[in-house]
Amino acid sequence: MKWAEELLPPQVSFIGGHPMAGKENQGIEHADAGLFREKAYCVCPAVDAPESAVRSVLGLAQLVGAEPLFLDPEEHDVLAAAVSHLPLMVSTALFNLVRSSPSWEDLGMMASSGFRDVTRLASGDPRMSHDIWVTNREAVIHWLDRMAAELQRFRGLLQDAKDEELLDAFAGAQLDRDTFLSRPPKRVPQPAGGAQPEDTRRVVMDMLVGGMMGERMRKLRDLAANPPPRAGAGAEEAPKKGRTSLADRIAEGVRRDLEKMERERAEKEARQQPTDDT
Repeated sequence: MKWAEELLPPQVSFIGGHPMAGKENQGIEHADAGLFREKAYCVCPAVDAPESAVRSVLGLAQLVGAEPLFLDPEEHDVLAAAVSHLPLMVSTALFNLVRSSPSWEDLGMMASSGFRDVTRLASGDPRMSHDIWVTNREAVIHWLDRMAAELQRFRGLLQDAKDEELLDAFAGAQLDRDTFLSRPPKRVPQPAGGAQPEDTRRVVMDMLVGGMMGERMRKLRDLAANPPPRAGAGAEEAPKKGRTSLADRIAEGVRRDLEKMERERAEKEARQQPTDDT
């Protein structure tokens, strides 16, 4: 956000943010249409960003099924270090620790789902991991120190044979994690002024294909709903279709997606309507 403030011209409305979802596998062959569904999408608007720009990003997040979450940029960095960057470092450190053991061949044969689950993130893109850590260095160090203190606490329970406290620690973690999985915290903000669904679709279309293309698609939709009268025999012959441009193909794809969303929304509302035969 600081770089954007320094480098971008005043007319640019910069909205920082990203979805909290991903995989350790890269490439189109690992694509997942539901990857962002019900995941948080962090939104960090610039202090002078207009509401229309914020709604564009909110609309994009909602289109992919994510839940927008407004955060201050500094708050975002500290929280992301705890739930994203620290697990990545712990996963990598654990694998390096075990892999560097002289007994690796035996350890590797014994390693099963638990080890694979905890070290899954170590298979991610090394460049991305490096960039994450060096650009959020202080926050990651803070949570590393907290992690080291927690490991020392467990070490102390083991060394001092505080078996009952150790059991309580495991039981408490299980209960809290199960609650987190079954009832995760929810905080879905609404844009200022309460943007209507049609407004959201408009600003998203403008963002995806440009204001001019968005206006063109709206005219096409109006034309489809209210076709003009057929021209007489003396009318000039319509020009033959040429090769469809990339922009036209993108616009057509967006139009079909929007129409599909509208149909699904109407069908859902129709199913939710109470029947007359009570």
